[in-house]
Amino acid sequence: LVSSPVIVSLLAVIGIVAMRISCAGVVAALLCIAIAESQPTGFEDREVLDGGALGGGMVVDFAWTPPEAGGQLIVIKKEGEIQVYEDPAGDNSYSAKSVALDLSPVLCANSERGVEGIEVHPEFATNRFIFVYYTFNKNGNCDEDPFNGPVNRLSRFVLPESNVIDINTETVFFETPSLEYDHHNSGDIAVGKDGHLWVTVGDGGSTFTGVASDPGNILGSIIRITLEGNIPSDNPYTFESGESNSVRCNETGVPPVGSPEGAKCQEIFAIGMRNPFRFAMDPNTEDDKVRFYVNDVGQAKWEETSEGGTDFAGTHYGWPAREGPCPNSKVNDCADQHPYQDPVHFYIHNSEAGGGACTGGAFVPNGIWPHEYDGAYLFGEYVFGHIYILRDTGEPPCITCDPPVSNMDVEVFTDYDRVLTIKFGPYGDTQTLYYSGVPGAIRRVTYVGDGNRSPEAVILADPTSGPVGVTVQFSGAGSADPDGDGLSFEWDFNGDGAVDSTVADTSYTYPVAGLYVATLTVSDGNGGTTTSKVEISVGNKPVPVITRPVEGATFAVGDVITLVGSATDVESSDNLPDTALTWEVRQHHDTHFHPFLDETNGNNIVLSPAPEPEDYFAAGNSYLEIILTATDSDGLSSTVTRLVQPKIVYVDFDTNPSGLEIFLDGSRFTTPGTATTWENHPLRVEAPDQFNDGQAYVWSSWSTGGGQAHTITIPSASATNPKYVAEFTQFTGTFAPTMAPTQPYRCVPGFLGIVAKETPLLNEETFVNEEYGVYIVQQDDGNLVVRRGTPDNPGEEIWSHGETGGASSYYTRLNGDSNLITSAGSPDNEGDQLWKSNNVNPEGDYFLGISCDSAVVSIYAGRWNNPGVSVWNSVPTPAPTSAPSKAPTTKPPAAAPVALPTESAAQPSAPTDASPGATPPPEASSTSASKLLNTLVGLILPVILLSVLL
Repeated sequence: LVSSPVIVSLLAVIGIVAMRISCAGVVAALLCIAIAESQPTGFEDREVLDGGALGGGMVVDFAWTPPEAGGQLIVIKKEGEIQVYEDPAGDNSYSAKSVALDLSPVLCANSERGVEGIEVHPEFATNRFIFVYYTFNKNGNCDEDPFNGPVNRLSRFVLPESNVIDINTETVFFETPSLEYDHHNSGDIAVGKDGHLWVTVGDGGSTFTGVASDPGNILGSIIRITLEGNIPSDNPYTFESGESNSVRCNETGVPPVGSPEGAKCQEIFAIGMRNPFRFAMDPNTEDDKVRFYVNDVGQAKWEETSEGGTDFAGTHYGWPAREGPCPNSKVNDCADQHPYQDPVHFYIHNSEAGGGACTGGAFVPNGIWPHEYDGAYLFGEYVFGHIYILRDTGEPPCITCDPPVSNMDVEVFTDYDRVLTIKFGPYGDTQTLYYSGVPGAIRRVTYVGDGNRSPEAVILADPTSGPVGVTVQFSGAGSADPDGDGLSFEWDFNGDGAVDSTVADTSYTYPVAGLYVATLTVSDGNGGTTTSKVEISVGNKPVPVITRPVEGATFAVGDVITLVGSATDVESSDNLPDTALTWEVRQHHDTHFHPFLDETNGNNIVLSPAPEPEDYFAAGNSYLEIILTATDSDGLSSTVTRLVQPKIVYVDFDTNPSGLEIFLDGSRFTTPGTATTWENHPLRVEAPDQFNDGQAYVWSSWSTGGGQAHTITIPSASATNPKYVAEFTQFTGTFAPTMAPTQPYRCVPGFLGIVAKETPLLNEETFVNEEYGVYIVQQDDGNLVVRRGTPDNPGEEIWSHGETGGASSYYTRLNGDSNLITSAGSPDNEGDQLWKSNNVNPEGDYFLGISCDSAVVSIYAGRWNNPGVSVWNSVPTPAPTSAPSKAPTTKPPAAAPVALPTESAAQPSAPTDASPGATPPPEASSTSASKLLNTLVGLILPVILLSVLL
């Protein structure tokens, strides 16, 4: 059901009958993706580098240096290596590998962490710069720790002509906050046509803290910085763009200590991402326009692709409030109004395949393939094992369908298990498609049209293992040429490079123990050549045994698990040394798995802490698989496995009155019911204020204590299920709803909900919220007024902006471009514009909110993520003893990128921090009239800042 940030989620693949489906059709219940068996006619899909050439491990990303600098292929491995492959023949065949840098000494590569992304500077030929995104072991541990854990980091390195990187050339451009969880890392990097560096950053698994919706935290965002690590002046949260509360967040991923409350990060270009694993720049846009598609890996229900670029400054893509086209955890009733950016393509998870995971993506450059492919978008589906081609049908998506259906036409382009990265790269005097995935290999798809196509080499071997002296029968008779050309065969049975046979069917006797790779090369006589390989194991394999954990062992969240085993050499009866043992641990979920421990040599390996379920849905179908492989001196190996199940606990949940919704680890749960979870799991529970059958209910308490949203540590299983009941009261006060909303109100833990939901302008001058019976209206004199009731039955006035302060007055109107404008003056003499709805009050922020625990409508001094004190309430409360503190009115110092600390050589100079022409906002007056302006802004912000809460 759930796909995770799949940089390392090794998912299973299912096959589906070959077909081509338009997602605008009626096949709404399935993925709406065509499944085929091979690439379209006229294309060839061939291996460029296999796992052996790459040296094993997981190929996560790759990039090329420019032709004038050698045209090398740079490959990064999750485990830490940055490799460089030369192209000595000039035919894009790539060989002569160099390990330019191994980051493993400073890397956290556990679970989904590791080296994540690479990009080459556009002026590499002169400066030799590359950019790398990786998980840095900043605090000496790789734990899941929101305070002292590792961080994700974007750095620049110098790759000299020697292909050996000095780690002291590293310049750090930014770091994230400490990572609370080991997944949702993302880390794709690209240089846009605007000449700036764009980076996708996952939310670090911190779904329930709301970081992805916070412009004051770079987790869950799209970052845009200059190639020197500075801030483009037209980023949305800069002084030049009208953001007064603007700071650099490059050192810790959040505003520096001492920053004003509610400060926003200048690096951020857009927010609301979960795990934007890969994105693809559109090469076909004009001039310096940046346009891209970003593949955001989904959680419980949906996969989605969204449009981004220079036209989407300050966009909120919806996470965690939404997933795909729907409210989070839903697959129907999705046609609600909301302030978020909807995806351009989406598809529901397929439970038979264990989820779904959109990974790599690439736009086809115009002119390199037949015209019908110009501008098409290709994306990889990690779970289903295909690369798909996406085209817009020109029809609108069907959001009212159950479930919603994308308007995109999708068909299979080629097949590959567990695709990670897709890119167009150099091929002769043009470009073509390259891709990588799991198992580690890099492949290339080229268009040959009516030209000569290479043959397919098919190798059969029987047996593939046996004692010394075994004779293996080989056959290449299944090989074929798509053009019908005659084939020639060359066999190398023992890997010595010599041709051992030239017939299709042959045999070979292996006289010495060892692991051999037999290779068949098939040629068509017209320049087309293909190889195929098979491993042959000769001799007696060692016998491994897992001692701990014992058979039938179970674990609770946080337990310490120790891996102990041994292995015997059959021929000598001796025990193999611990160095001959390799351990791997996989955390299975449904039909896919996530690596919990990468391959590790040795014995007595300590795993701590034992994991918690990936999410609420994963608790019932997840477990650990312990894998032990023993390898003897002849290179022969054997593997044994052991499954370790979690300690399951069943927990009963209900509400009073029964039948209301709660949230468990962020997923909707309708009461009464029994939830499946694990012992010692910190289960996040939330009881939102909500509507049911047209009646409003307000949370009052939990039967076991705790706030409206809090964490329950699950006890051990017992004869009677533990039970938790959320108590609600029926809300009949002034703000009872006049109609049921299309989406229930939900307080985000630790924040305040916004009352004024955005709806279409009724008469271009009224903002209304029928959910709570409160609306904001612009009167004939231009003043804003908050009233109870609805436009048809307005009720009493509860707040008005029609005040004056000393010699100054303030006036608010709806501008012709539908922006709210505040000016110094009056309707008769408007005066200078002070505030616009796409800017922020330069002195301090106010907003209209509803308290999570009392449904009281209030105006707060502060921001949605740090509300401060209330300065007005719908029920009498003591007046505040002092006015809220003001934000600084001068520009805070911007922090420069920091260099990697080392114990030896001095660091290179960090980039300068100031963007050209950056100026602080003008000094704001501290008069009472200015305070009045702040209060007005509070009434407008609910309409403008909707994107952060619902």
